[in-house]
Amino acid sequence: MTRKGRLQPGKMLLVDTLEGRIVDDKELKMTTARRQPFANWVANELLRLPDIMAKERAKGHQLSVPLDESSVSTDPRLLAEGYSFEQLDLLLRPLVNEGKEALGSPTTTSANSLRKSRTRRSTRSARPSS
Repeated sequence: MTRKGRLQPGKMLLVDTLEGRIVDDKELKMTTARRQPFANWVANELLRLPDIMAKERAKGHQLSVPLDESSVSTDPRLLAEGYSFEQLDLLLRPLVNEGKEALGSPTTTSANSLRKSRTRRSTRSARPSS
């Protein structure tokens, strides 16, 4: 026995029976990373929005979105979901100004908690009793 302990989260264990040794976690990950260079993969697979838009325009697709007359505070879709202008402002202002998600207590700033705090509107009709 050469080592004693538990395998920790995120760690890998490789026993090389041909060489008769245990390969260290760091060595195993570095060897694997060198085989498939992540930077090259990202460079080859990355999709850029301007390139996509240019291809779609070349195909003759219309990329503009028709706007309706409703404002954020009167948008029927947002009102149907129970969002107020203040809630949207709280969630979106940090995203627009700083490129970051809103920070704070999850009970007041997350979309899921906002949904949980609202009363649920039923869209199903009542079943007739038999």
